[in-house]
Amino acid sequence: MARAAALRGTATGLSDFAPSRSDASHEPRAVAEVVARHGAQLVALTSNRGPAAARNMGLLRVEIPFVGFVDSDVMVRPDVLLGLCRHFSDQPVAAVDPLIHGVARSDRLRWFELYDVVAGSLGPGLRGGRVRPCAAVGWLPIACPVARTDALRDKAIGGFAPEMRVGEDVDLVWRDL
Repeated sequence: MARAAALRGTATGLSDFAPSRSDASHEPRAVAEVVARHGAQLVALTSNRGPAAARNMGLLRVEIPFVGFVDSDVMVRPDVLLGLCRHFSDQPVAAVDPLIHGVARSDRLRWFELYDVVAGSLGPGLRGGRVRPCAAVGWLPIACPVARTDALRDKAIGGFAPEMRVGEDVDLVWRDL
């Protein structure tokens, strides 16, 4: 139910962004309840084929120019996602992601939890920047991006690589550079 609770916090006000998708969730009823409550459409896979396949299935259903992919363990306010859209006034921009910070979930953090809060891999820096080789921000984690729908569907990019169970997000961004 923890994932459903995180989804519930993020889903408020986001039903206009895109369908919700699930990769064979362990809590299918809870996820379906949250999605229905917020008027979104659930695209649920019957078997776990990985995050790339789930994202690609959701992408097929999107009928608006921008799509947001918010992982179920990420909490973000709708105004943050809407604020990211200002970057699309620059035509070459295909995807943007907010700065991601780890959150302490207890007062007695173990070493790896502390590392995630201070320097986690989903937060590649303290300031935003353009993603490109040899830059301060050399990759973009796709934990909470907003992207141009047509850019992700472009034949040269072709969406997320379904054969990749991990790293599919970084691969997508690097193929777009």
